Amino acid sequence: IMVKLYRAMNILESGKFAQKIKYGCALQGLPVGECRAPLGPLTETEKAELKDALAPIQAM
Repeated sequence: IMVKLYRAMNILESGKFAQKIKYGCALQGLPVGECRAPLGPLTETEKAELKDALAPIQAM
């Protein structure tokens, strides 16, 4: 289980934690909106990276 969790944990802890948590909620069907300033949104690359890392966890 930790092998599947490690990549997602590493991405979450690499910065923009709040934005990534909010995006993860949106992926689960619970849109909670964007972060307030001064926190900016995730880039499309960051979103794709997080989505790919969460895919094995969602399959569990």
